[in-house]
Amino acid sequence: MLATVAVLLFPLGLVYAAIRDVASYEIPNWLSVALVADFVILALALSFDWRVIGLHLGAGLVVLVV
Repeated sequence: MLATVAVLLFPLGLVYAAIRDVASYEIPNWLSVALVADFVILALALSFDWRVIGLHLGAGLVVLVV
C-alpha cells in the first residue's frame, strides 16, 4: 500500500515542481524535501540495495548543487 502511494505521489510531485518552476522560476524547498523522502520510502519498499540508494541520492545532490 505504501509503495503504491509513493509511486503515485512521486510523479505528481515532479509535475508540480515543473509547473512551479515554469511559472515562477522557483521550486519550494518543502517540495524538494518531500520528493527525496518519497524516493527513500519507495526505494526501501521496493528493496533497493543501499549502494543504489546512495548513488541515487548522491546524483540528486550533485544536481541540486549545480
